[in-house]
Amino acid sequence: MKIIEDMEKWEILKAAMKEKGYMPYIWQYDVQSEEGLHIWFYKKNSDILKRVEVITHNKAIADDIEEYGW
Repeated sequence: MKIIEDMEKWEILKAAMKEKGYMPYIWQYDVQSEEGLHIWFYKKNSDILKRVEVITHNKAIADDIEEYGW
């Protein structure tokens, strides 16, 4: 699980995940909730258990994940 609240750190993680073929597949909660937005990413053409969970309260990061061309 990665807690990402800083856009600079998100850009680094996003680039690494994109390079390795990860894409978002499940969203839970939202940036307004105490838990924050939880997004699970899985690697294309791989075991679904090989996933990365990202948690954020940052709306700009949430918007970037939604708008990015995975």
